[in-house]
Amino acid sequence: MLLIDAKVALERLQIAQDAQANVDEVRRLIDLHKSLADKQLKLHALTARGVMLRNAGVPLSDSPDFQTARKLIGHLRGRFDAQPKANTLTHGKHWNGLLEALEGAIATLETTLRQDWSRYFADHLFPGLPPERRRIGLAQIPDNKIALEKYTRLYEKFARYRHTVPATQEAIDDVHALSEDLSQIKFEENVPKPVEAFVNAINNGASLRLLTPEVLEWLRMHDLLDSYVVRARVL
Repeated sequence: MLLIDAKVALERLQIAQDAQANVDEVRRLIDLHKSLADKQLKLHALTARGVMLRNAGVPLSDSPDFQTARKLIGHLRGRFDAQPKANTLTHGKHWNGLLEALEGAIATLETTLRQDWSRYFADHLFPGLPPERRRIGLAQIPDNKIALEKYTRLYEKFARYRHTVPATQEAIDDVHALSEDLSQIKFEENVPKPVEAFVNAINNGASLRLLTPEVLEWLRMHDLLDSYVVRARVL
């Protein structure tokens, strides 16, 4: 009786050990799958972004070479089909080689997309100056101030896309809309020098000597007489 009980206990123990071994094996396979799936998802996202950019008219460079990764995947799959265990995948250098090849492809694709987008941004979208440089030499008449405020607001949003590859079609549409809106903003560039001297001196208090007949006539023609008032300087 004792021997029978011992045999049953031994068999149960063996079953428990086998079950634990299976659990450990499943866990190892899940970890390996996750490390590979993470890279697959990154590649899929980058490839989809490239397709979206190409459809939007962005010229793209050639894709990185995936031949090494394909060969390693084929080799590992053949071995795993013959012996489906985690150790089959990790034995030797092929598994780490595959992960390194995928990482390299991801890095190359990210860099290529970023460079292609930066080139497109510079060559095909709004080429105007940043607001702080656009302000230089611009006569500070009311129309120019209003236009510059709008220009500054739109340019800040537009410039965020310069080094950031759009991730969605909405982002691509947004940057094109901003580019078009910026190109439609007009400034009054042909302001006579006496008028420019007068309006640019307003902030610090323009002398009436600057308010010449030519300046008055220009202000009248542009319906700007009511935009300025005269105040006495306190001595």
